[in-house]
Amino acid sequence: MKPFTVKLLMGALLVGLVSSSLPHSASSEPVRSELQVVELLSDVLTDIHTRLVVLHESQMELQRKQDRLAEQMEALGRQSVPGADGELSLPSDNTAELSTALAHCLLQVTRTVAGSSGDGGSPDPANCGMLGLPCGSDADCARLGLSAAAACNPVGVCSCRRGFRQVSDTECRPLAALGDWCREDADCKDCSAGGRCVSETCQCPIVRLGYIEYRLVGGGSCSDGWVELRRGGPDNKWEHVCPGNWDSTDAKVVCKSLGYGSSGRSLRLSYYGAGKPNIAVQEVLCTGSEPHLLACKHRVNVQCSGNEVAGVVCEP
Repeated sequence: MKPFTVKLLMGALLVGLVSSSLPHSASSEPVRSELQVVELLSDVLTDIHTRLVVLHESQMELQRKQDRLAEQMEALGRQSVPGADGELSLPSDNTAELSTALAHCLLQVTRTVAGSSGDGGSPDPANCGMLGLPCGSDADCARLGLSAAAACNPVGVCSCRRGFRQVSDTECRPLAALGDWCREDADCKDCSAGGRCVSETCQCPIVRLGYIEYRLVGGGSCSDGWVELRRGGPDNKWEHVCPGNWDSTDAKVVCKSLGYGSSGRSLRLSYYGAGKPNIAVQEVLCTGSEPHLLACKHRVNVQCSGNEVAGVVCEP
């Protein structure tokens, strides 16, 4: 008989013995108090029994999961026929490494189940696929439970495909282009050129120098595009630069002030906004040493012919 069953029976027997031996006197208050204590002990033993049953069921569930994982590891340890349906075509020198990784996954499952309440919310060892496991083909990564964003790379390891980045042992998240949804700065594929996740959207940063804000717009990254400036804060409109006399020295000042390198190429770019571009300055003449564009010589309040604006491609 199991120990917790014996304890429960002993508690019930104790209650019965005490109850039968008590004098039936209405004035025997101490005796009633003792009886209440014994009944409380019986309730405690019943609660302990319930908890032990739950723990026993959790242990049985863990054993079943361990047996399933052991079967998986045994199957992975055997050399399979490449391309056979449902089998892993792993090279022989990767088997030990894969088994170690799966054993680590089993340890994590064991800890989770041991700390759970037996409600079935623990992870399944059948889904122990992790990025970094060895593989022989893309299909191996899929059979290990990884998503379609994972592939077998040239060195024989499951990793995130191009256009995705690894955010956990099992998840690959798509890299976001400018204007796309993002969760953090690292999601923006252009983060190396200053792209930031602002209000869950990948955006190029705005650089404020004095009372003037600068940015590059319309390019393939944050480090190229047409030059825009805004004076006096967000209540004012963004303005453009007329490309007359625009050269690489002017572009260098723009790139350096925005933090995109010490040199740049000047461009004349077509403006695709609504209506004609809002020109702020023209005939810019920089020497290369100025801290920002409007510190260079320039003309203001002028009209620029055509629909072109000054642009740059910044270079390290």
